[in-house]
Amino acid sequence: MNTASRTERRSILKVALLATALATGAAQLGSFAADAPAAAPTPQPPAVPSVAPTAVDEAQRLVDGGDYRKALEVINREMSSAKRGTDAAADRHILLNLKGEALFRLGENGMAITAFQKAAEAAGQMDPPDVKFAGAARANSLLAKAAPKHIFKPAGGEAIDVANPAMRVPAFASMYDTMSKQLNPKIAAARKEGTLPPMFALLPQLFDLGSLEYMSKGAATGTTEILQSFGQHARDLINSELKRLTIRIHHTGDMADSLAGSGGNWNGSIGRRGLTTNERKALDEDIKYMQQIERTAHQARNAARQLGFTGEKWDSIIQTSAELIDRAIVIREAEPS
Repeated sequence: MNTASRTERRSILKVALLATALATGAAQLGSFAADAPAAAPTPQPPAVPSVAPTAVDEAQRLVDGGDYRKALEVINREMSSAKRGTDAAADRHILLNLKGEALFRLGENGMAITAFQKAAEAAGQMDPPDVKFAGAARANSLLAKAAPKHIFKPAGGEAIDVANPAMRVPAFASMYDTMSKQLNPKIAAARKEGTLPPMFALLPQLFDLGSLEYMSKGAATGTTEILQSFGQHARDLINSELKRLTIRIHHTGDMADSLAGSGGNWNGSIGRRGLTTNERKALDEDIKYMQQIERTAHQARNAARQLGFTGEKWDSIIQTSAELIDRAIVIREAEPS
């Protein structure tokens, strides 16, 4: 074998050895890679637990979707549940309002009016009162009275389908203008009156006027000014009447408990005088009158809260009238029917 052949064979051997070494190294590197720890997984955000929709959510969805009867079924089931007889519910006003809305759109205006009125009262009794919600619910109750089958006909205008809440502002504005014109002369006359009966009918109407102004203009500025002066006038008249009635009821009780001799003879048996037939009738009338005062004061306080006032100026009237009614009833129950 010549020198060239040996050299060529050595070159081939070196190449073969080098290839073997490279293959072995690659296998080792692959093994090392397989044995290396896996890369840490990318952190994932914690899963958000699914929250079951509340009765309010479900009822709202159904009302928005036009399934009013199903919405009423959901509301009725929720409000009839036993837990509501023991636990305070922060969503009562919302459920009542949705009930009114579903009934109104179904054309059941009578029941809708009641539901809206109760929703307004419930919102006004919250702490703090939800003034906007109460004003809207009260205004909707008035609209339900004026729009049979949710069709409102403004004076001199075209009929408006107010099933859609977005179409109600023009109706509220029309109702406010009409009521303002009707009440202005009554307000002026009542301010000059020195008796309570005109106030009994006018005060609730003023609170209705305020809710309509609020819903049509975004604020009840005009009605608020009227109520501040008119409300004080009403309270002054009521307090004056309660003072008169306090004296009268105490005197009636003293007469009933006074002593009388048998046959007018003080030498014989002595017993309780009691009341005459006319005195009993007068006492019955006084009780009805005081109950009307108490009822009006309650309505005024609730309505005041719905318009954003505290209503506390009516508290003493409510307490005094309630105590006086209790006293009068005790006297009356001691008498024959």
